[in-house]
Amino acid sequence: DWWIFLDLEQRVQVGKDADSTQEHAIVLAASLVDLGMRMGRPVGLAACGPELVWHAPRVGSDQRLTLLRSLALLNLGSVPLMDLMDRAGPRFRRGASLVVITSNSGGEWVQSLLSLMQVGLAPTVLLLDPVSFGGVGDLSQLEGLLSSLGARYYVISRKVLDRPEAR
Repeated sequence: DWWIFLDLEQRVQVGKDADSTQEHAIVLAASLVDLGMRMGRPVGLAACGPELVWHAPRVGSDQRLTLLRSLALLNLGSVPLMDLMDRAGPRFRRGASLVVITSNSGGEWVQSLLSLMQVGLAPTVLLLDPVSFGGVGDLSQLEGLLSSLGARYYVISRKVLDRPEAR
């Protein structure tokens, strides 16, 4: 199973319109949905905007449409990423892949990620670099923390979608 966790907490988003962390996060999530579905993987989505979005992993064209429709309609909310992870913890199957997409440069959510790792989830964190979107924040401490836990992570800059291969 692939679980995509999308951080939509308003206070951690920076940038405006198509040049925002919110928009890039949604595009990344949609790309992962498409990739997972083309690979025949069950893909699920969790996000917390004004309302909780929760779609358990499934395969098939109906699931693809459901996930892409949900992503297109998402708005920002006030629920922190760690709360979303804590709510979801008991629902995962051991060995599931967890992809976290966030622009939160603070480390308060890492304890929740560690709890999920301890029950057998394999995380990959896509960190949207807030500085590249015109915000502030230093990712070096967070990168060190994730590295020490053995969690895979990638720093995504605003320009990643400007590259020809991203199109």
